[in-house]
Amino acid sequence: MENKTQKKLPLKVKWLFASGDFAKTLLVVLTAAYSLYFYTNVLHMDSKIVATVILIAKIWDFINDPMMGTLVDRTKSKEGKCRIWIKYMSVPGGVILALNFFMPEFSSSGKIIWFAVTYVLQGMASTALMIPQNMLMARLSSDPVERATLNAYRGYFGTAANLIAGSFAIPFVIWAGNNNMRKGFVILGIVCGILYAINYIIVYLCTKGYEPVDIAEVTSAAQGSKEKVKITEVLSNWPWIIILIVYFCIMVAVSVASSTGLFYTQYNLQDVNIYSIMNAVAIVGSLAVYLVLSKMVSKFGNAKLVIIGSAIGTVTYLLRFISHDANIIIMYVLYALGNFGQGLATAVIMLVVYDSFIYMRYKTGKPAPEGLLVSGYSVAYKVGMAIATPIAAALLSVVPYVAEAQTQEASVLMLFFYENTLLPAIAFAVATLLGFALLKYDKIIQEQKAIEAE
Repeated sequence: MENKTQKKLPLKVKWLFASGDFAKTLLVVLTAAYSLYFYTNVLHMDSKIVATVILIAKIWDFINDPMMGTLVDRTKSKEGKCRIWIKYMSVPGGVILALNFFMPEFSSSGKIIWFAVTYVLQGMASTALMIPQNMLMARLSSDPVERATLNAYRGYFGTAANLIAGSFAIPFVIWAGNNNMRKGFVILGIVCGILYAINYIIVYLCTKGYEPVDIAEVTSAAQGSKEKVKITEVLSNWPWIIILIVYFCIMVAVSVASSTGLFYTQYNLQDVNIYSIMNAVAIVGSLAVYLVLSKMVSKFGNAKLVIIGSAIGTVTYLLRFISHDANIIIMYVLYALGNFGQGLATAVIMLVVYDSFIYMRYKTGKPAPEGLLVSGYSVAYKVGMAIATPIAAALLSVVPYVAEAQTQEASVLMLFFYENTLLPAIAFAVATLLGFALLKYDKIIQEQKAIEAE
């Protein structure tokens, strides 16, 4: 095993490693889009109970993710810090995913307990795979363009999973269950659980020999390095703090719009089918990012791409607000461009997190706690996504919204319009301004990269 980070990776390794994002995105789409529907509409559980369990699970994620990052940092294995977790969590992760869409014939309280346990375990299992996978990408190559290429390939698989799960999950459930939705969801869970496990096993197998292992990592005492990083040193890692807030803002912007998009197309645009078309053009915009990502990283660098992507998101949402989406074709174009900007910013956020490793080594003279820093990425992502639904629900409670009504009051329509135009524009604008704060740290990071490369 080499004792240094590989610079160039075989094309086969890049593609097979990226297949893990098919599994990750498959899980995200299934839980975000179908869990609430499955537990309330199919199993007829109380929506308040379901919402409470999901909220508790997200709060636990906030605690669990940094714990997992620290565990990965302290892992001592001849197979590396990351691959060992992927090896042993792939199959359990797939099994737990399947169990999320299976409900035994328990009593009402028994069903609640089953739901709570399997949902929380699913979040923990996905964390135990997501953090090592994200950390592994940094360890596979130290070259920024190679990392950008890996991220682009991951984006292709993530987009494919988004398209497949988003477009075909419900038709598959109806077909597989022969119009029995409960049976259909069980089969969907089993199929997706198998695909989930297989994809992560592929990640483990294809990276054999590519994750660098320092022999000192394996033979050192269990308590790890004598030079432990203090929490105050982690919190003074400003590039890391800034990029997490940027990611949080972008996730809030995207999630508020997506959680109310169906309402907006139904009541404001008066055609619910527009929502499907918007999703299609969003995928086009996202795919375009990965076609140009490597070249743009080489030309502009990570920090500047965060600014460019966030600024595009700000401008496109503002133009939609000013034009009031009066022309549907222009709206589609702006929506595609907005998703290009969002995709550009989010595609390099993980790369900026990797840059924060270098900044921390520069500031403290100690090895950066890579797992802990990577866990911040997943926390920002999950919290940003999770907070959108409560925000939308809270805003909906202050206007006279009537469920399943043919039309809504003007104040309700105005709320949907703001949630799909102005509010995302504001969140993207905050992300853009914060992006400029990264530039002064980026100069230091680039200088340190040059020194470490010598």
